[in-house]
Amino acid sequence: MTEVRSSVHAGFLEITGPDVVAVVEVAERHREPLEAAAADGMVTLLDLLCSRGLLVMPSFALATRHGDVVRVLLRGTGSALLDDGTVLEAEAREPWREVEVDGAAATVTVTSPEPEPEVARGWRRPARLRAGAGVQESSNVSIGGQDVEPEVVEPEPEVVEPEPEVVEPEPEPVVEPEPEPEPVVPQPDLTLPPPEDSPGTAPVQRVAPTPPPDRSIIDSVPWRTAGGAPIAAEAPATPTPAAAAPVADPTPPPPVEHTVAPEPEPEPEPEPEPDPRPVEAEEAPVADVTTSRGSLPRSDEDLDRPVVLAVLCPAGHHSPPHAGRCRTCQREIPPQQPAPIPRPSLGVLRISTGGVVPLDRGVLLGRSPRVNEELPANQRPHLIRVGGVDRDISRNHAEVVLEGWHVLVRDLGSTNGTTVALPGEEPVRLRPTEDQGIEPGTVITLADEVSLTYEVEG
Repeated sequence: MTEVRSSVHAGFLEITGPDVVAVVEVAERHREPLEAAAADGMVTLLDLLCSRGLLVMPSFALATRHGDVVRVLLRGTGSALLDDGTVLEAEAREPWREVEVDGAAATVTVTSPEPEPEVARGWRRPARLRAGAGVQESSNVSIGGQDVEPEVVEPEPEVVEPEPEVVEPEPEPVVEPEPEPEPVVPQPDLTLPPPEDSPGTAPVQRVAPTPPPDRSIIDSVPWRTAGGAPIAAEAPATPTPAAAAPVADPTPPPPVEHTVAPEPEPEPEPEPEPDPRPVEAEEAPVADVTTSRGSLPRSDEDLDRPVVLAVLCPAGHHSPPHAGRCRTCQREIPPQQPAPIPRPSLGVLRISTGGVVPLDRGVLLGRSPRVNEELPANQRPHLIRVGGVDRDISRNHAEVVLEGWHVLVRDLGSTNGTTVALPGEEPVRLRPTEDQGIEPGTVITLADEVSLTYEVEG
């Protein structure tokens, strides 16, 4: 007859009954009701595990005997081990996988996965600073049949001799020589003495200055005349000193003849020579490397979705305007003008107990979630029931909100709280009604019982 055993690790409970042996991923406080249900048989135990719905059933491995045949039920991470080394797993079947093991196997062991080893974190005191680091320890030594305690050898303290101080001599002050004063060179007297009056010479009469002619700036141009022809420029008169005995000259000066030069005729401008180079044809417009927006599929559901600005990658996936790479296929997005579109699905929430929720609208999580019935159908979120046999998860526990391209998690004042662990960071407990933005790979945990993972489908 095949023997049924169990092997349990941390996070699982071993539940046994008259004809059933199981390991279940629940807390210790659920042992009593599960053992009471197992006492009535496999059907009663399964009924209790399914009391909150198939989506929130915990992982388990259950085995029951029917004559020489052993029925094994596996869900989630539960598994069964045969004596020949064969390992039976759930293989992601829903709601569970059922396997019949005939009498050829001597033993069937239902078991749970081994927990991953914890990595020590934090600062550790160096060995040389620990207590007793300088004492040499040894076990008792037997001499002549008697145990003799070894002597404790303490290290002798090192004597550090002080180094002699070296007194450096102070540098002598440098006295700079004072600069010699420059010799004063006498400047020569450049003034002229006043003129002396010679005897028998008449005094020189000064000529009154000639007033400037009443002309404008244009009148001073050489070709400005009454007839429009250029005239020769007259040399300015230079004042000359009067003679010793000024005598008036009644003879007028001879007239000055002016020669008029003909204006040069303008030369005709040469006609431009034709360009021998061939005329190049206009370049054809470069085709757009992205998918045409007009060829994208549209449906009536797009009218109920909010409108957002988006850019397209070469494969036709939509991404936020500020993204440099596609959020779906990670290809580089070419430069383009963002266009308004109905918002696509922002990903999925994968539940640890099984099931996937699309993020085409908001999600309300809880033990028995309810939404305002007055809301329009296109504004109502998905209602997801989560929770085990206890009441650790509140009726309306948490909510996932979509704002534009952003995914936010909000705790609705739950009793046992909501934690969010961003990729590569420690979990953070949310305050009531506080919004926390998440990104792909984030894990959301409700009351330390059910977890959900945010993923973007590729």
